[in-house]
Amino acid sequence: PAGTVASDVFADKVNCSGGTPLPAGKVHFIDLSGLDPAKRYELVLFSSVPAGGKARPVSFTLWDVSSFENHRAAAPGRVMVSGQFSRTTKVEIDGNDGEGRGDVCRYEFIRSGNDGDLRVILQSPGGGQLNALMLREQTPPVLAGRPVVALGEDNAVINGTIADPAKGTVELRWRKAGSEVEWQSQALTPDARGAVVVRLDSLPVFVEQEFVFVQQTADGEMASEAQTIQPQKLGVIYSTGFEPTEPVAFLPGAITAQTGPWRVAKGRAEVQTGRVAHGGQAVRTGDCVIEMTFENPESVLWVDAFIQDPGISQARQIPDGIASSLLLFRDGKLIALDGDGSGGGNFITVAELPNDRFMRLTIRTDYEAKRFDIWVDGKPTLDKLGFKDNSVARFHGAKRLAGADSYLDDFSLSTWGLDRDSDGDGLVDLDE
Repeated sequence: PAGTVASDVFADKVNCSGGTPLPAGKVHFIDLSGLDPAKRYELVLFSSVPAGGKARPVSFTLWDVSSFENHRAAAPGRVMVSGQFSRTTKVEIDGNDGEGRGDVCRYEFIRSGNDGDLRVILQSPGGGQLNALMLREQTPPVLAGRPVVALGEDNAVINGTIADPAKGTVELRWRKAGSEVEWQSQALTPDARGAVVVRLDSLPVFVEQEFVFVQQTADGEMASEAQTIQPQKLGVIYSTGFEPTEPVAFLPGAITAQTGPWRVAKGRAEVQTGRVAHGGQAVRTGDCVIEMTFENPESVLWVDAFIQDPGISQARQIPDGIASSLLLFRDGKLIALDGDGSGGGNFITVAELPNDRFMRLTIRTDYEAKRFDIWVDGKPTLDKLGFKDNSVARFHGAKRLAGADSYLDDFSLSTWGLDRDSDGDGLVDLDE
């Protein structure tokens, strides 16, 4: 299918309309020989059968090689990566030739053993076929794996491993992301294992930087894949925009498994691109219970989120369960409980709920004073509301019962919030 990974790999080579049968319940082997142990290779496999509404998974396992990389991201219900060193990729091939699919199994930077052989083991419990296979040489990477970055308020420590230090000198280059300014650079000296550590100081806070590792070789200059970092003020404990580029990736489609601290306890929630507050994705939390579990001992915490929810018709009653703050999205209004600390209290109307846009909801909680404040769309609205239960001594997470047409985006947990503008530019730190 056009516009997919399979199309990018095979479109100008084969049409993938035929295939080698993979009988149900059998184990199949592909043996490739004559490879140069000194070179690196890429192997891509594509399988599909006409859509029939029946699960038809095929597992591909790479074997008998000295090293490889499998960067194929999992996709709920379609692709699963498992096994030692992620050597097995399971692809759901039913309808894999349809629009928006084209999932492949892809191994990169493969190095065969001294015998120059490799083997792929295929298992197809429900039967299927192998439509296409491609093996090609790859240019050796600068790095052996992805670098690890530790961010400070105005600095970054980057740890990487040079794949082959003997090929030439190495340096790190960095600059403001998306700009055409001249690169800054720092020469690196790998240790005996190829490991390098570089610290970048005096980086501007909240400004995204891009960096690359560059190696000077006999064949010319080689660069690693560019990556970005963004120093931020300490105190942001957790934040997510539910994007696919985050360390814990949120992929489009239904949330069927625990993703970071998030899980769907009841009903259905999905990551979608049609309606967002910022970025490219948000979660449609329609008619479900979605939970975020994340313990933190700080005495004062801010929770900030963008929510679109017209409210549901629900009884104005206090639910069971221990909680510090309680808010209801009810019949077009946001309602908060001014608690008595013993499970009871009085409801207070906070604000009208907008029907056509995201509302920014911010809660500042003081666990020592047993009080919480509410901000709506960046403005203080109610303060010093009482806890529902004074037994709550720290943040444990959040639970949301969502209406049938509601959305959630840009959730964060921090020790400071909408009252802080550390660089005096008129934007609160959470928005930078």
